[in-house]
Amino acid sequence: MKSDSAWNNGILSKIADSFCNAVIDFCGRDGPLRYRWVEYLPSGTALQTHHFWRDLPRKIIDKLRDENILYLHGPSELRKPEDVRAIPPEYLDDAGSPIFGDRPERHRKYLSLEYGRDNINTLKELFGIRNIEDLAMCHRIKHDLSSAESRMKSRESSNDWHSRAARLIISILGRSQGTGIVGMIHDLDLIPMSDGRWVTAKEPNLYFPAETGPAIPQDILDTIDAESVVNEDRDELFVCLGAKECPPDQVIGRLWEEYSMREGPASLASSKLHLSYLYWHLEDISDPRLSFLWIYNDTGRKVNTCRSDEPVYLPSEDEYGPHALFREDLPRFAVSFLNSEYLEPISPITRRTRQNDISWLNWLTRALRIREVPRLRFPAGSLSTEFRHILQHRPNKIVGTLKIHWATYRPQMTATIYQEIKTANVSCWGVSPTPLQSTYFPTEHLMNESARLGMMSRFPFLSRDTLPGYTDSPEDWAFLERFGVQLMPNIAFYLEVLRQHEIGPQKPWNLARVDILNTYSSISDHYSETNKGIIV
Repeated sequence: MKSDSAWNNGILSKIADSFCNAVIDFCGRDGPLRYRWVEYLPSGTALQTHHFWRDLPRKIIDKLRDENILYLHGPSELRKPEDVRAIPPEYLDDAGSPIFGDRPERHRKYLSLEYGRDNINTLKELFGIRNIEDLAMCHRIKHDLSSAESRMKSRESSNDWHSRAARLIISILGRSQGTGIVGMIHDLDLIPMSDGRWVTAKEPNLYFPAETGPAIPQDILDTIDAESVVNEDRDELFVCLGAKECPPDQVIGRLWEEYSMREGPASLASSKLHLSYLYWHLEDISDPRLSFLWIYNDTGRKVNTCRSDEPVYLPSEDEYGPHALFREDLPRFAVSFLNSEYLEPISPITRRTRQNDISWLNWLTRALRIREVPRLRFPAGSLSTEFRHILQHRPNKIVGTLKIHWATYRPQMTATIYQEIKTANVSCWGVSPTPLQSTYFPTEHLMNESARLGMMSRFPFLSRDTLPGYTDSPEDWAFLERFGVQLMPNIAFYLEVLRQHEIGPQKPWNLARVDILNTYSSISDHYSETNKGIIV
């Protein structure tokens, strides 16, 4: 009998039917053969050499091809071989599961991974099962992004998962140049932004966060989420999608626009970010656009320090600084101070910028015209209310304030201002506050002369406690002569001693007589034609 007779073909068909029925039965049972039946498919080369058996594999495969014999990944659902797709190893996460889940219901295609890699390769070979297509994978990525349980958008997804997902998408882009798949990927909201949004590659101004220096202020220009670009694979994906570094000039331009056309920062935190960015990137500290800036003072009110007549002071701890002069003790003077939170630089600012060798604090005071020195006068020339407050309520601070800030005050002095300060009462040693023009500097020589003439305890010497950095060198305090303070023993000094003898409590005459005679003797010694008018 011939091997290809009708009888033999009938036997082969029955064998094939029996095998297929067994496979279908195995698929319906919850046992080890549900997935392992693949291992028994007649695929060996031995059958190909025998005339009788060589058609059996083809008959079995042809019959199974039209049966629902392959499980989908996940659900207990069977499909025909032509309706499933294999998942390549590079499309799996570190746990061996698909990086992106399958689509729901009738769109499911993933072949179950329970078959194992060897059996899947057998199925691919015998049934012509293909790997999931790039277009189909894009649909699954899109489904994930739109799902409430999206792995891409979940903060629980690991760094490794994101790396694998990014490499998968990059590989699809690399294979798909010039096709509609690239456009489809560009339409997917794959890019997390710092404000919580997820956007597509078509987002205008798709920028990375600042690589160096302070962060780009997000209320000025939104950038890609900083945490996501730490992952190098995601960073590469964003580059493939068109993300780029943001030029600092663009951020600065938007900052000027925000301040010149709108109301500036919405909060103190925003203001600090704005200023930190300008400090780091703006090279010209004299840029006239700095006059647009608004800042917050210590009461939380916004102030424009460059365009307002209201000065803003630095809240320093200096004994002769504005805070000590206007806020310590009573009465408190209502002036505006820079909010102290500005004094805490934002990372990575520590002391200096890259462009300018200038500290953060120095930049703030210069760029925003924050005052470190109590204002001496108004623009029109009259003495300021701040300095009048010092003259009226800080008699123990007047001389020290003039000394510490003389380099600033000297060019601003006028005859009228000199006169007002001269007549202000200042703290003296041993006597009540006295007009500055009537006081004496406590040099050792003057103090010894006063003691020699019996006038040590009731003479208008400036109190040493009010003289910061006191030294006995008159040249260090020569500026006080402009205000009438005497630094040398001259005829006016001896006349004042004589006057004090006259108006002060008298010692017994036998003691006072010597002091008074010595005083007259000193006056005589210093008499000359040029100063006789003083005596008369």
